[in-house]
Amino acid sequence: ALYTGLYWGLGHGIGAGLVGLLAFLVRGALNLDAICVYMEAAVGISILIIGVNGVREAREWSSDVQAARALAEDERAAGDAAGSAIDGSV
Repeated sequence: ALYTGLYWGLGHGIGAGLVGLLAFLVRGALNLDAICVYMEAAVGISILIIGVNGVREAREWSSDVQAARALAEDERAAGDAAGSAIDGSV
């Protein structure tokens, strides 16, 4: 997890730095007031997509956990029944 976080942080930092450098270099060539609204909309749409994906993944995880719990309960019940049959306590 440490290396994953480290690589993510470095990649994110380097990418943000490069975008910032590019924006600094072309600051005079672009009319930022004209594109600012579109860029804000793009950020908003990105956040919505991330949120929808997060909810979807949480639902998948929840259903996986419920299935694993049901399977464990079934296996435990089957083991209890087999143990009872062996003991003759059925």
